[in-house]
Amino acid sequence: MGSQASLDELVRSFALLLEEGGMHAGLAFLNARTRHRFTGVYRFDPPMLRNICLFDRENPTLRLGGDTPMRETYCSLVGAADAPFVTDDAGRDARLAEHPARTSVIAYFGVPLRGEGGACFGTLCHFDLRPRLAPLDELPLLEHVAPIVARATARAALPA
Repeated sequence: MGSQASLDELVRSFALLLEEGGMHAGLAFLNARTRHRFTGVYRFDPPMLRNICLFDRENPTLRLGGDTPMRETYCSLVGAADAPFVTDDAGRDARLAEHPARTSVIAYFGVPLRGEGGACFGTLCHFDLRPRLAPLDELPLLEHVAPIVARATARAALPA
């Protein structure tokens, strides 16, 4: 990723873009820095995982994905551990041998979104339908923008 100064500049650029262009533009900015096809923001609403916004590199006009039962997602692993979760290839990842998402989301890279009190309420993530290396230098950017995304997401209403 480079120096702290370049990371700080990326975070400032993201915050400005999010403010001026909205969540979808912010996710497009983040997606341009990964090899993953999708970048999304999700909120926990047990038993469901609610999609707040989605960017799809192959269909950039798409802005929202479907909601999914939480237990069938890797986002639930981020929430349970309250920590980032990464898999380059779910089919080869022994941790996911019995996970329901194993055959649908193959690569995943997610970080927690936390509310004002510090509790994890959702995720910011990259994911793909095929194996995809997730260089760990992507982690600092996602972790640094997560509080900005969390504040914007906390204001977004959940679907009825």
